[in-house]
This record gives sequence, C-alpha cells and structure tokens, in this order.
Amino acid sequence: MNPETNISIFRAPGKCINTKRQMNFFSGSESERKFVNFIQELNTSVIGMQNENTRECSSKSVQVLLGILNQLGIWVREIPPSNYAARFGNIAFRSWFAQLEKSSIGKYFISENFISWSTF
Repeated sequence: MNPETNISIFRAPGKCINTKRQMNFFSGSESERKFVNFIQELNTSVIGMQNENTRECSSKSVQVLLGILNQLGIWVREIPPSNYAARFGNIAFRSWFAQLEKSSIGKYFISENFISWSTF
C-alpha cells in the first residue's frame, strides 16, 4: 500500500525470500502473522465443505482450476495407496503420476515451460 495515497499497489506474485537472512527477517514479522492468519481463515471457511458445494463462479480461470482439481481427486480415488511398505514413498504414486503424464493436464503441468515458470 502506498502510505501517501492509501491505495494498494498490485505486484505480480514472485519469490521474495531468497536468503536465510531474509527468512529470519520474515519469521515472526507482522507480514508473516497476517499471511498465516489469512491461510487459517481460508481453511476455516471451508471446513465441512466438499468441492461440489462450491458456488458457481464466472471466472474461467477458477472454473478450469476446479476442473483440474476434480480430475486429480478422481484419480486419487481410482488409484488408492498401496499397502506395501516402500523406502521412498507409496508405490501407488507411480501409477497416479503415470496417469497424470498421459493426460492433457499432465502434458501442461509437466512441460518445461510450466516447470521453468513455476520453479522458485
């Protein structure tokens, strides 16, 4: 927020904490408290709700994201965790990830363009 005009200034999201010193500065700050409080309020607001309980949304971006989350949820139900012990996580994840790679969703999210854009 601009203190002189009291108007919020939009800045595209990006990684701002790059060093341990910056993390130490952020930890325990008012900004951290507000951020954690915001996330907790979001979590509290959806307790007991299912994805199907969401309101209609006119935003195309939100509709696409909800569709992706819905499909990923279907795969989670279709490919349950394995009961066999594995050293590096559940082996059912391999099947789930293979399903993701085959899908149009995976072709986008696993692409080099997305990975380079989303990596911090």
